Amino acid sequence: MKLLPFVNKPLEEIEIVGNENTGLLYLVKRHGVTPNENPSDFQEQQKKQQKFLLKLTQRIKELAREEGVPVSEMRKRVMGAAAPEEKSAEKEGSTAVEVVDTDEQQMFDYLDEDTAELLFNLQEDKANLAIRAATYMLQYRVVYPIVTLNNVVAGTKSLQIESPQAPIAAHTSIRFSPSRFAEVVEMLVPTTDSGETLRIDELPFELKEGAVGFLCQPGTRKLQVGYADWEEQDTRDSLSEEMIALLFNFYQKEAGIVADFDDTDGENSDEAVDGEEPGNLLSPSNEPLLTIPSTGETSTTDSNGSESETSGSTTKTLETSPVG
Repeated sequence: MKLLPFVNKPLEEIEIVGNENTGLLYLVKRHGVTPNENPSDFQEQQKKQQKFLLKLTQRIKELAREEGVPVSEMRKRVMGAAAPEEKSAEKEGSTAVEVVDTDEQQMFDYLDEDTAELLFNLQEDKANLAIRAATYMLQYRVVYPIVTLNNVVAGTKSLQIESPQAPIAAHTSIRFSPSRFAEVVEMLVPTTDSGETLRIDELPFELKEGAVGFLCQPGTRKLQVGYADWEEQDTRDSLSEEMIALLFNFYQKEAGIVADFDDTDGENSDEAVDGEEPGNLLSPSNEPLLTIPSTGETSTTDSNGSESETSGSTTKTLETSPVG
């Protein structure tokens, strides 16, 4: 990547996407997307989705006026018709949750002809949209974490780390904070799943157990960003629908394309229903692939580079550091 001398680059943030079920990915957060991350044909797909969401919002407001109820209440009715119902059933002394599929026609009953046609045409496009967005984020945003397995004192010449997914070359830097780097002196080829010993130059600072650093490009102190060989088929083969949805949510926030569903009647504007964002509630379908979880808590690294986070969150800001 060429340096642009006339651009004052902002601080770089690393955000964690995922949870204990999906695994964790670390992505560069830039508060915007590049043309490579948003090609013209992809923009057309997004426009179809936004057009449907706008029409659906207008239809919900019309129904609310006709019924004489708040927009938020009508939104619950319409979206409730699109989602599966859950009920508790007693089974051998324990409580189990039984999922009951609601007739999909119920949501169409609320829609006018134009909105229903838009929804019908989106059924295939929306799945491809999420898969492509997830693929772009892995191609252009993912970074490579190095996680320590114990406390480390200044002056040490080795790190016990979680087994990396790929070899680490000699003369590679690992960034633990904007000004703190560990310098690798011996190539590491992973041999076990339980952990590895990484040989480094004498470390000039302390690290706590669980501290997260990120690989830099060999011979530089610029973060190694992106997995250029990752393709859409890899996303389909390797990622769960939940992880795809989380990556899609991250992409939408970065691109600024999450729809704004302000109620123009001034009542319950921007209200989140059942703990989710209004834009997520107006997802075109109840399929799991586009059920986008709400954003989690924000956290940062401490002065030693170790992670400080809120348990249970799905996305977190981990680190700030200068780009390049």
